[in-house]
Formats: sequence, structure tokens, C-alpha cells
Amino acid sequence: MGNDIVFIATGYVLARIGILIAVGYLVYRVLNRKPARAPIRSQSNYATERLLASRLGR
Repeated sequence: MGNDIVFIATGYVLARIGILIAVGYLVYRVLNRKPARAPIRSQSNYATERLLASRLGR
């Protein structure tokens, strides 16, 4: 009977530690996300298209 209380308490503590680690990992992943960057190629294509449109519009 005495061992049951020890096992229940140990399981409870380990479950709480596991939940804390999981939440901490999720917070870490959200805060350390890399920002989305547009490729340089698409930016230069946009500038070229604008230049061509302004030349054709003249």
C-alpha cells in the first residue's frame, strides 16, 4: 500500500515535468521562428517589370 502512494506521486511529478517541457519547447519554437524572406530573384523581377511598364507607358 505504501508503494502505491510513492508510484502515484512519482508518476504525477513526472507527468507535470513532461508537460512543462512540452510547453517550453512549443514556446521556444514559436519565438525562434525564422522570418519569411522573399527571394532576391522575385524582387529583382518586380523592379524590372516596373521599369519596363514605365518605359512602355511613356
